[in-house]
Amino acid sequence: MAPAAESVRETKPAAWFGRFAVIFGLVAGTMVSTAVDGSASAETAAAPVRIQATQYAACNGGDDTVGLKTAIAALKTGDTLVIPAGVTCRHSLVLELKTPGVHLSGPGTLLATNEYRSSVWLNADNIVVEGGLKLKAINVTQRWRETQQHKLWVANTHTGIVVQDTTIDGSAAAGIFVNGASNFTLNRVTVLNTRADGIHMTNASHDGIVRDAVVRGSGDDGIAVVSYMSNPQATHDIQIINPKVYSTVWARGLSVVGGYNISYSNVYVEAST
Repeated sequence: MAPAAESVRETKPAAWFGRFAVIFGLVAGTMVSTAVDGSASAETAAAPVRIQATQYAACNGGDDTVGLKTAIAALKTGDTLVIPAGVTCRHSLVLELKTPGVHLSGPGTLLATNEYRSSVWLNADNIVVEGGLKLKAINVTQRWRETQQHKLWVANTHTGIVVQDTTIDGSAAAGIFVNGASNFTLNRVTVLNTRADGIHMTNASHDGIVRDAVVRGSGDDGIAVVSYMSNPQATHDIQIINPKVYSTVWARGLSVVGGYNISYSNVYVEAST
């Protein structure tokens, strides 16, 4: 009797498996569900999309904050929000990208009109800013220093963020503030007319590359690597390649204030005060 009972225990799971079990595979962007009998069904994964900012915001001279925030919230990983050529979208509050792997692209302009909350935050892994995007700030009356005032804030703990072929013109604080990020790339960025540093890397930021950056008219250091006493560890392993710095309003063209494995190569600095 014991062998017969064992035979029943084996047969029931096998029948259940043959009827209901599926094998999943992802082939060329399609989720394929294949039954044991060979039948199959497919569900196509959503492909990345390019969203035009003007689908959500008028971008015709008024405050576009609500529309821009709605567009950013609609982004899924891999999607791109495009500010089209010849278009200026205005925002009076901080714009925060917090979905991993999204892209923010130009060649149009994002214009901050409120110096106190004039920042764009990159607050997730693998965000890319590209395509000739222009980030501008107007009506700046003084130097500020908080996260909501740096024109482009690369948030702490995140990795793989890329900013390339992007221009920053005007900032209430630093132009680009890298705050503890890792494996970041700043490629062919131009930073103009900031109240604080042009590019500032701090708070244990590490394993970054800044290549072919141009900084002009920064209110403090042109390009700075800084480790504060309050930071958990020193900023480290950053390469700054082919930097060009012109006409700093105050302080140094290039600086390292605490840090290790920091290298500047093929530098050009003109009219640093």
